[in-house]
Amino acid sequence: MQAMILAAGLGKRLRPLTDKVPKPLIEVGGIPLIERVLLKLHEFGYRRFIINTFHLSDQLIAWANSTKIDAEIILSVETDLLGTGGGILNASHHFTKEKLLICNSDILFNFDLDNCFTANHPIQLIGVPNPAFKSEGDFSITPEGIVSLEKTNAITFAGISLVDPAIFTEHKTKDFPFDLWKTIYQPYIMSSQVSGVELHDFWMDIGTIERLQEANNSIHD
Repeated sequence: MQAMILAAGLGKRLRPLTDKVPKPLIEVGGIPLIERVLLKLHEFGYRRFIINTFHLSDQLIAWANSTKIDAEIILSVETDLLGTGGGILNASHHFTKEKLLICNSDILFNFDLDNCFTANHPIQLIGVPNPAFKSEGDFSITPEGIVSLEKTNAITFAGISLVDPAIFTEHKTKDFPFDLWKTIYQPYIMSSQVSGVELHDFWMDIGTIERLQEANNSIHD
């Protein structure tokens, strides 16, 4: 099973920490964020990871070469920031034809991934109830399990999706950089080709210094 981990961002909201350390290597409870993500995915059978990197990429390369996780780790090093969609497209020659799990590198979660993706749509999303720091969500889900943008958006995208990698072939001529959500996911949502599930298990986005402190406190509690 294969997964793409998005790890190329600058982590501006975590400065000054990310001036010296790339965001995926910021530690929570003494363990880098990206390692926590890989370990969680490893629990559900993922053994092949493609990771894109740009900011301070030499540190992420060193981490990948030293990790003891029993998995194949392929790094896609970007010389320019390509955006979330562009980074995936740039790494797409590493993908097999099987479904691809795409995951942010700066989240903590405790989802049962074995039971999240039961539909057969080209894109399947995991959402969570809007967290306290976010007043407006990203989408809603119809009673039939289809992701919609037409109603009150009470669900926040959790940063985890399962996709058919063939969808990226439609964008091979797209100019970089480009955004995964706006350029790829939204058109599929508008054509009712995206299914979703809302989960209420533990999830946290480590997007700010305050949320990083909260995550460390929760680990030590």
